[in-house]
Amino acid sequence: MLLETQKDDVDAITNIKLAYRVTRNWLGDPCGPEAYKWDGLDCNFDGDGIPRITSMNLSTSGLTGHIVPDLLKLTMLKSLDLSNNNLTGDVPYFLAQLQSLQNLNLENNNLSGSIPNELFQKQRDGILSLRVGQNPNLCASTSCNQQTNDTKKKKHNAVIIVLASIAGILLLLVIAAVITFYQSKYYDVDKSIILGKPRNSIKGSELELKQRQYSFNEVVKITNSFDRILGRGGFGTVYGSGSSPVNKKLDGVQCLI
Repeated sequence: MLLETQKDDVDAITNIKLAYRVTRNWLGDPCGPEAYKWDGLDCNFDGDGIPRITSMNLSTSGLTGHIVPDLLKLTMLKSLDLSNNNLTGDVPYFLAQLQSLQNLNLENNNLSGSIPNELFQKQRDGILSLRVGQNPNLCASTSCNQQTNDTKKKKHNAVIIVLASIAGILLLLVIAAVITFYQSKYYDVDKSIILGKPRNSIKGSELELKQRQYSFNEVVKITNSFDRILGRGGFGTVYGSGSSPVNKKLDGVQCLI
């Protein structure tokens, strides 16, 4: 009795067919019967005799887009050939999680970025044959990962510097605004004094300072005929009454109280 291919393999290869729009004779069961198995696939039987997909060759199939994650479901896959297509994007990390994978050919695509270190490690250990040539934007060496990390660090540091600069500028603007506010406040006070409008508060009322001119007769009366001398200075003799001092000039008297 012919057994059908394992369900997870069928689901995975069907999704891959839809994603890449494969136009081959991919109809019916992927692995059987032998004469009708899907072109580019090789199958084997597990311990229960159920067919499993072990090899997939989609080289020169006009594939576009990214490497699809459904490949990870093909857990018995030993060989994967996606060369000579137009695949783009990174080489995904999940390819290194295919435990049975022994051959991986990604040559002649448009892949970019760096290759996972795990794939390089498997290659160094002799577990995996890895081919990634003729991908112009793909960094096919272990040093690329270090360069990528250094680039990320530089970008991160650049962002920190920019943010710090912006914060410093904002702080200076705030300080300048505070200084301007207080300067304008003191300017208003000084302006009111210059305009002769200072105000003094006495017992809750406001008194405005005023200037007044007195006649000579008024001065004589106020000072009780210049009876009380308070002192002498460069402007003349100063006389006083019971409340306010008066300045008397020798020729022509003008007094301020």
